[in-house]
Amino acid sequence: MSDFDCIIVGGGHNGLVCAAYLARSGLRVLVAEKNPVLGGCNTTEEIPGAPGYKLNIGAIDHNAILDSPILAELQLSEYGLEYLFREALYLFPFPDSSDIPIYRSIDRTVEVLEEHSSEDAQAYRRFMTFSEAVLGLFDAVSYGPPPSFAELAGLMEVEGGLDVAQLVWTFLTSPRSLLESWFTSPKVKAAIGYYAAHTQTAPSQLGAGFGPCILAASHLSGVGRPKGGSGVLNGALAASIEAHGGLVETDAEVVQITVVDRQAIGVKLRDGRSVTAAHAVVASLDARRVFFELVADEHTDPAMRARLRGAHSGGTNVSEFKVDCALSGPLDWSRFPHGSEFSAAMQLLCPSLEYLEMAFADISRGFTPEQPALMAASASILDPTLAPPGGHTLWLSALAPFGRRDGKSWGEAAEAYADRLIDVLGQYAPGVRQRIIARQITSPMDWRRRIGSQAGNPNHLDMTLDQLLGNRPIPALAGYRTPVHGLYLTGSGTHPGGGVSGIPGYNAAQVVLRELGIVPPLSRRRLVDRVRRLMNLFQTFRRLRKLL
Repeated sequence: MSDFDCIIVGGGHNGLVCAAYLARSGLRVLVAEKNPVLGGCNTTEEIPGAPGYKLNIGAIDHNAILDSPILAELQLSEYGLEYLFREALYLFPFPDSSDIPIYRSIDRTVEVLEEHSSEDAQAYRRFMTFSEAVLGLFDAVSYGPPPSFAELAGLMEVEGGLDVAQLVWTFLTSPRSLLESWFTSPKVKAAIGYYAAHTQTAPSQLGAGFGPCILAASHLSGVGRPKGGSGVLNGALAASIEAHGGLVETDAEVVQITVVDRQAIGVKLRDGRSVTAAHAVVASLDARRVFFELVADEHTDPAMRARLRGAHSGGTNVSEFKVDCALSGPLDWSRFPHGSEFSAAMQLLCPSLEYLEMAFADISRGFTPEQPALMAASASILDPTLAPPGGHTLWLSALAPFGRRDGKSWGEAAEAYADRLIDVLGQYAPGVRQRIIARQITSPMDWRRRIGSQAGNPNHLDMTLDQLLGNRPIPALAGYRTPVHGLYLTGSGTHPGGGVSGIPGYNAAQVVLRELGIVPPLSRRRLVDRVRRLMNLFQTFRRLRKLL
């Protein structure tokens, strides 16, 4: 008898979501996570020298998962998950002491944008309507195996009258070109353009034109932070898994996926144990790591491996650099008109698109930017449980090169770059350095060691058009299945991609359950939800037809 029915390799949130659905269906599940803490790029941890401070080492704001069925279906609130929300979402401060605030309410945002440009304020409203429709396309095809671009185009043609060419241009062009076609104010373009860089793509990157549209998701679903830290999501998922008979192990690194006669039958762990699975091994890892490190070459086709080798994750050498700090007091944003109101928000520091382009150019050449754009947040303002009385936390993130070309390793250069980020932040929020009690640095190489993906990319693969939908990670692996029977993929390198959504884990679980023949009959609620999504897709096409 096998040790488990299913083994999940990797305890990031997508792996945990997948495991939770499998466990709730009565399967014996093991989650094997190599690190001492669950979550991958979504953890909350204490650091040496700052007891009582809980720092979000990876993700801090959750959006996509809020609009999914996952929270309700897994009943995660019963396992300690509670989200905190805010109306003041993002603040874009500028060196001249002006700022652009983004509220949950589009009306309120437009009202403030009138102070910068009446023309752009109205353009923002139209752009958000357009972006909501574009995101509606992705949302309508997010659940279940992804369609090819040809299939998606066919759905568009069914509606008729839609300017498909114009919509395709939006996807094929660069974020900068898209913004230039909608807005005139340099500050408005800088704000939305930097938000689009969440996809780790430069403003001039072709095939990433949809990037600015993702801002609309914050207006639609809001932005939530789990009370107690981002990692509370992982704890709730683990508790759900264990409540349904599953096992979640940390410090349990998988070093081999065992395959016999093209059938995945289990895994081998670094501690020497061999663990067997009766039905499925689901790898919530970068697909290249799975097939180049964990599965022996003889079990897969050379052509598939060659195509997978060509998948890119850091195509312009872009990775992420984090500095997390325990502070003795709050940051001072008082020089900005909306600074105090947005103290609990995320602040995004990027003076212009040109500034951002120069940062990406430095990174592509292997150098840390002299003038980095950065994101900052003090989660403890919204959630006082994250710090002792009077204390606060600082979440600081900037883009950085994975491969350095200045002769220094990240081990040698990380402290200096962290200091540079603190100095840039201090130009906007003075006195930050004096408030630091302790800090933890996570360099691109640290991310590589932590999550295993190439270039330390939290998305596993670049979020460019050539690697979305039925091309993610490659066409042969796009449906969560693999050529090895019983071996499945999930994680941010699968459809629909990165971010804290849980949808890749949800989809992979449904594929496994369907293939095992144990998916419960569709409930009326699920059937209604499916019909609603189909109707939304056609409504989206109608809206786009009016806008294009």
